This record gives sequence, structure tokens and C-alpha cells, in this order.
Amino acid sequence: YRKIHDLTGVSVTTIGRVARCLSDGAGGYKTAIDRTSH
Repeated sequence: YRKIHDLTGVSVTTIGRVARCLSDGAGGYKTAIDRTSH
């Protein structure tokens, strides 16, 4: 997470929360990423 923080400036806490949502959530972040990646 530290490397992501260093590259983006996003807090390590936020990165951890997003990571948890990506692995355990309902798919909202994945859907958003998929839509912006195309």
C-alpha cells in the first residue's frame, strides 16, 4: 500500500479500504474501474 500511496498521494487507510471493498464488496469499485478503463 505504501508504494501506491507514494505514487498517488492517497492515504494508506483509504487504499486499504478500497482494497477491502475490491475483495469483499459488492463490485461497485470494479464496475467503476472497468467503465473508466475502456
